[in-house]
Amino acid sequence: PAKKYSNALDYFERCKEAVTEMYRQVGNLKFDERKIAYRGLVVRHLVLPENQAGSKEVFEYLQDLSKDVYVNVMDQYRPKGRAGQYKKLGRCTTSKEFSNTIQLAKKFDLHKLDN
Repeated sequence: PAKKYSNALDYFERCKEAVTEMYRQVGNLKFDERKIAYRGLVVRHLVLPENQAGSKEVFEYLQDLSKDVYVNVMDQYRPKGRAGQYKKLGRCTTSKEFSNTIQLAKKFDLHKLDN
């Protein structure tokens, strides 16, 4: 999808490289005694209509990186700009699509899942 919509030929590969490096530098999210995060990686995953975000591949990658990586799954996608020109991106994500994505993430046993 990134290639089609943004002409980003290897978007997912570049994202994985960047996230892997960030994880190497700071590791899993750490909290102080007040439960305030002070260091670590938070991955935010935006659910797109018709699984255009490749959620399964993202969760597979994150599971391999660390089951304790903090993952925030978001459903705030709103079509803006030229997104309306594309049938699959021209609408908001449905609650069913979001719910299915959360269930999928749970199947990958990601321990720090937030939505």
